[in-house]
Amino acid sequence: MSANVTTYASREDWLAHRHEGIGASEAATILGVNPYQSPFALWAEKLGLTDGPAETDAMRWGLKLEPVVADHYAAETGRRVIAPAPWTVYVSPDLPWLRCTPDRFVCDDARPTAPDGVLELKTAHQRMAEQWEEEPPLRYVIQVQHQLAVTGHQWGSLAVLIGGQTFRWVDIARNDDFIAVLLEREAAFWQRLVDREPPTVDGSESARAALAKLYPRERPDIDAVALPPEAEEWDAIRQQALADIKAAETRKAEAEAHLKALIGEAPVGVLPTGIRYTWQTQERKGYVVEPSSTRVLRRLEAKRRAA
Repeated sequence: MSANVTTYASREDWLAHRHEGIGASEAATILGVNPYQSPFALWAEKLGLTDGPAETDAMRWGLKLEPVVADHYAAETGRRVIAPAPWTVYVSPDLPWLRCTPDRFVCDDARPTAPDGVLELKTAHQRMAEQWEEEPPLRYVIQVQHQLAVTGHQWGSLAVLIGGQTFRWVDIARNDDFIAVLLEREAAFWQRLVDREPPTVDGSESARAALAKLYPRERPDIDAVALPPEAEEWDAIRQQALADIKAAETRKAEAEAHLKALIGEAPVGVLPTGIRYTWQTQERKGYVVEPSSTRVLRRLEAKRRAA
């Protein structure tokens, strides 16, 4: 299988067309294994209902360091690395919504001029080193499998520069059983986009942020909405969670009171295990909170009817 190729004039043009398909970086989100974005948040973003995540310094530096990581990968492996034209998108000939933008392609020794693998280049903070210790993070493995599904290649590579000084790389073989499941889930997500039917929301920060952007203010021209019976279950779950939080806070306050009583006037208390508790004075400067508005969810008991 050979993917169709589309090259855009600029990064802005490329970004403007991302809603026309599902890219490799979105595959892990659709499978629910992206810790930074929920399927609901991605759905809202793809439909243009919310903005995508803001570009961070880490993202900008990752883009700048791509050539450095690619050159080091080529030197370390002895493989030939090919950079596609900027802002080039590869599209599945069978599924027009299935797309990817590989960072690089890799040639093996037998075919030094024809790419037969994809290469994904990453940079990571030192605190993320443990995630790369035994194998790459799952979301990146899924990203490579998506690219293999689009391009038809049989293998891919992941290369990462950790903390600016530790380099690792690993080959990933094509897994057709996994790809079959991935494409099924992605096709279902794409149909949700076509039908404008949102995935189930979750409690993630990205889902909360998407809801806040979708519904920033209530509309006074709309009467109270009748919630479905399933809402009673969520009400019960919320009430139980609040009770659990209150009980936990009570236990926490009691434990802290006992520790403070034992520390007394000392600045530090040391447990037999060597763990230290400090109880020291901390000054806090006063400040003025900037005015803001946000929607607050509160629970009101139903009014009792007069007998």
